[in-house]
Amino acid sequence: MWFHWVLFANKLIPDDVVRLDELGEDLDMLAENIEEWKKQWQQGWKEGWHQGIIEGQSNLLQQLLIEKFGSLSNGTVNRLQNANESQLQFWAKHLLTATTLNEIFDA
Repeated sequence: MWFHWVLFANKLIPDDVVRLDELGEDLDMLAENIEEWKKQWQQGWKEGWHQGIIEGQSNLLQQLLIEKFGSLSNGTVNRLQNANESQLQFWAKHLLTATTLNEIFDA
């Protein structure tokens, strides 16, 4: 880079000052890191959002079960809280026609 050559050749800038072309490499690396951080943040956000949806489904199903059958055992509450999305949806569908909790969870 001619700018570097002129300044360093005449000792206008000491040799130990970071060279401009090295700074460019650092900026490129920083830009790559920022892109990676952005991807990681987006992935974390999506996972957190999805987990929030599952927790909301679990809470809603719990409230509906309480409304229909009364209080729930700790085991049933734990089962709801640890269920995945497909289990919650399966149980929610059976809630409409079930007359007992066992009909929902044993189906």
